[in-house]
Amino acid sequence: MTVSRRRKVAACTALAAVTVASLAWAPPLVAQTTASSPVRLSGDAVGGVRLGTSQARAIGELATMFGRLKTTKLKAIGWCGLTAQSTGHDVLFNFQRGRLAGYELGDADGKTAGQPNVVTVAGLRLGDTVAQAEKIYGQEFITSAAQGGSWKVKTPTGEMVGLLVNPPMTGSADQVEMIGAGDFGCAAMGP
Repeated sequence: MTVSRRRKVAACTALAAVTVASLAWAPPLVAQTTASSPVRLSGDAVGGVRLGTSQARAIGELATMFGRLKTTKLKAIGWCGLTAQSTGHDVLFNFQRGRLAGYELGDADGKTAGQPNVVTVAGLRLGDTVAQAEKIYGQEFITSAAQGGSWKVKTPTGEMVGLLVNPPMTGSADQVEMIGAGDFGCAAMGP
């Protein structure tokens, strides 16, 4: 092999090593939301993931927003039509026949105010009080003692529901601790 040929082979080998090394690096799959970038919620979507999106695509996109998700298959009969759920830290996504059917974000234990970092299109956040919610949605924001304290509001994209903390209903100081939309399975399983 000539000196010129050896140099070309060495250069190609070095270039290939750099290329392989750069291909091996990838940004983290889990891109948690930050204080400056809350995930926007509507009556028919979480971020850009709409209800009806295929399960595989939805889980992939939702995991980039909320971190690692664990998916469990469900028996449709026992779960009132739900066939799978994906869960993570204070997030739950419901699937029916391979499609995103609903979501519940937050937890009504009084410890998740502001986590996960989400906001409805109109501006409601986890941890907001009933008084703040009423300023945002007006008379459309309806509270109930059901489920130990719950709320609902009709929006242009569908009904949104959730749970309140501070039961029994103490009034305008109660806080929104769960936001959801879509199908929750059996009526008593969701807000």
